[in-house]
Parts: sequence; structure tokens; C-alpha cells
Amino acid sequence: MELRFLNDKVIKKVLSFENQDIRNYIARIIAHTTNIPYECLKDNLVPVHPEFGSNAHIVNSTGDLPFFDGNVYFGIEVNYSRSHTTKRKSLTYGYQLTLRQLANSENYKDLKPITIININARDGVYGLGKFVYETILMEKKYHKEYTDLIKIYDINLSYFKKVDYNRINDGLLKDLALFVIEDEKILKRIYEGDREVKMVKKNLENFVKQFDEAFYCSEEELQRQIDEEMKEEGFNEGYNDGFNNGFDKGSKEEKIHIAKSLLKMEGISKEQISKATGLKIEEISEL
Repeated sequence: MELRFLNDKVIKKVLSFENQDIRNYIARIIAHTTNIPYECLKDNLVPVHPEFGSNAHIVNSTGDLPFFDGNVYFGIEVNYSRSHTTKRKSLTYGYQLTLRQLANSENYKDLKPITIININARDGVYGLGKFVYETILMEKKYHKEYTDLIKIYDINLSYFKKVDYNRINDGLLKDLALFVIEDEKILKRIYEGDREVKMVKKNLENFVKQFDEAFYCSEEELQRQIDEEMKEEGFNEGYNDGFNNGFDKGSKEEKIHIAKSLLKMEGISKEQISKATGLKIEEISEL
């Protein structure tokens, strides 16, 4: 099944509009990702200025869509290229939203939690084929949560390859189908009577008509954009090969880490772990 993604510039522009229906649509995405009740977020999201770095020396402190609901800071990021930087960027934005709250040491006890939600065009974070990944800061050896101050959710839009568009009923899948489906009949069936999505769709259509750079692109087009961006920034082929090899190694280490954790749990077979991580059974037996 071919996926087609709406350009990330379009999504960022539309979701940043000062419109309560669009703001509540964002609240739905947050609610369905984090399991925070929608009623607690509806009508309560306040945008934080995109330049949220509190320190003049912080570089690249601009977030896509930062919000605050009175209890939690939320950063909504749209990543349609260079997904290998997503982890670092997420932590950076989390730390910056933390620093924003600090005027002096007395503010530590009043820090509000940070939640970063990455909407990714592809599963470049862990490569396990899941729809949503939740990341927390943990103690390395004993796998205990170190702090609940920062949480990161990575949404994998390429998961839609596995989905029958005609049977979408999961809340988050339904919310995000708008960005990967072009068929008007399917969209109408999914969103019939949905006021908030109707407003988002209207603005998407208007924005697409106004700007030539706003287009739907295939996975091949996404890869072409990444290749061009890397070339423009001066990355040569040797560096890319080295980086990609390092990234592949990092992904393998993540899978091994997950497999070790699963081995400690009762009732999970090596075959199931192999299916979940992509590691061979022989590799799992050696852990």
C-alpha cells in the first residue's frame, strides 16, 4: 500500500492557526497519545512562544508547536525528514522547556512535566514497526524510572501501511489519517460530522492551493528530500556511510536492550521476542 504524506510545512502552518477547533484537534492528538482525558485538555491549551529557550546562549531553541495546559508543557513536533536526529532533538526540546521554567534554584520544586510528541513520517526511531513508542528517562542497570519530568512519544505514520483505511476506529489513527490519506470518500467516511477535523481540512485545502511548496509526497520523495538536504549541508558519501553504519549499530543495540528486558519476563518465548525485535533466535539465545 502506497503512503502519501502531506508536506510538514503545511501541517505546522495549519496547526499553528489561532482557531479553537484546531486547538481542540491538537488536544485530541495529545489525549489519544498520552491517555490524558480529552476533557482536561479541551479549551485549555495555550500556545507557548516558539522561541522558548530561556538562555540567550541556547542554539536552535525553536519548537514546532509548544503548548501549556496549566499542568504540562507539550511540544508537538512534525518530522518528515532526517529521522535519525529525532531522539536528540526531542531531548533538547524537553530540556529547553524545562529551562524556560527556571528563574533561580527556588523554582526546581515547581517544575512542570514536559511531554514531547513527534509525528514522524517513518519509523526511523526504533524500527520495530509499532505505531507509538513511549520513552522515559531510566536508570540503566535496574531499569527504574529516573524522573517523570520528561516523556517522549514517537508516532510512526508509516504504520498506516498495516491499516485498512475503511476500518479505522482507533482514536489516534483516526486523528492522524488526515495527513496520509487522499481519498475523499474515505476521509468523508472517517470524519463525517467531525467539526474540528472539518476545520483543519478546510485550512489544509486553502493552504495547499496558495503555496506551490505544499504538496503530497511519496516515501521515495521523502528520501529524495533527505538526500538533497544532506548534500546541501555538506555531508559527503563517506560521512553518510559512516553515520548510517553507526545508526544501524545503535538500532541493533536498542533491539538487544529490549530483548534482554523481555527475557526477564515470564511467559514470553524467544520466538515472540524475535518477532518483536527483529533479532534472530540464535542472537537472542546468546544474550
